[in-house]
Amino acid sequence: MTLSNGTTLKAHEVKLATDDGNLTVAGTIDASGAKGGSIELWANRGATANTGWLTLAGTSQLNANATEAMAKASGTRGEGGSVTLGVAASSAAQAEEARLQMLAGSGIDVSAAAGSAASGGKVLLRAPRIGTNEIAITGNADGTLAHQPGTTSARIGTTITGASSVVAEAVRIYETAGDQMVNPAAWQGDATTFMGNAATIENRLGWTDAAYHLRPGIEARATGNITLGSDLNLWTWRYAGEPGTLTLRAGGNVILDANLNDGFATTASTTVGSSSTSNIDSWSYRIVAGGDPSGADPLALAATGVLAGKGNLTLAANKLVRTGTGSIDIAAGGNITAGANAVVYTAGTAGATIPTAEFATIHTSNNPSFPTRGGDLNLVAQGDI
Repeated sequence: MTLSNGTTLKAHEVKLATDDGNLTVAGTIDASGAKGGSIELWANRGATANTGWLTLAGTSQLNANATEAMAKASGTRGEGGSVTLGVAASSAAQAEEARLQMLAGSGIDVSAAAGSAASGGKVLLRAPRIGTNEIAITGNADGTLAHQPGTTSARIGTTITGASSVVAEAVRIYETAGDQMVNPAAWQGDATTFMGNAATIENRLGWTDAAYHLRPGIEARATGNITLGSDLNLWTWRYAGEPGTLTLRAGGNVILDANLNDGFATTASTTVGSSSTSNIDSWSYRIVAGGDPSGADPLALAATGVLAGKGNLTLAANKLVRTGTGSIDIAAGGNITAGANAVVYTAGTAGATIPTAEFATIHTSNNPSFPTRGGDLNLVAQGDI
């Protein structure tokens, strides 16, 4: 799939994905507006060799900037939009063949309007880990990850403008034929090893700005069901302060019989952030039941006819799925069902404390506050919710 030089695609929300091919953008994608829109581009290494490459050519421009200037911040009004670029593979064994190429001359703009008090937007770059010390993102036109002699050619060549956050999600896939129980010990060890090389990887990418982050991505895949049978508390899973993204991608059902937690010190805690300065940013989750195994987009779903009654997501009674500033995306090819007192939410991080005297008439707790920066929550089902 190619968007040629001189061609402009304009919409407030743009999603392009090639499940068994390459995607090249040489023209312009314009999702700008009063509030910036969203652009998602995905490429997957499927059954065909030499696929799974997403290229921003030197003439490409991705615009998700905002045009309304805000004298003071007001929710998300006037904020810059989001750009997501992702490459993957249908098989873990072929993941390292995928490439995200961001060539010199290309541009991404997620800025707020000039002089606006609103925040800039976000950029997510999702690509496989290469071994334990690299990520499949490069500025080299041939896809290699090393600098050409005497140059810094492997650095990201794309100029990114106005972003409040740029995250490179370095993904390792854990795949199972049949059913899978969540196995966090192996995941955490691998992520720790990889993130031990974060400084070297960031230097190769040319990243020095504090808004740029390298984070681990963990993707558990199963052709059958995925079950969370015991609590998974990601609060302590930090790598020099960085969280990560957990993706559960089942061809069958997802069964959440336990708590999935971040943003709070424990699953029982009711104090967001627990006054921690090192856990300001939180883990994000993608939880997919009835996923399309050949889909470039990790949230892609199989057709209901193919699923034949599978693809349901169940959250048991009295259990929670929550995080702080991270996002939660839940997709099901069938139904999404939550038991009594089950909850799914993003809580943000601790905001300014409200004097107890001002709050006592409606609540008796001490030191109440309004959390800020809560992440997005999206639920999609081909059946019922």
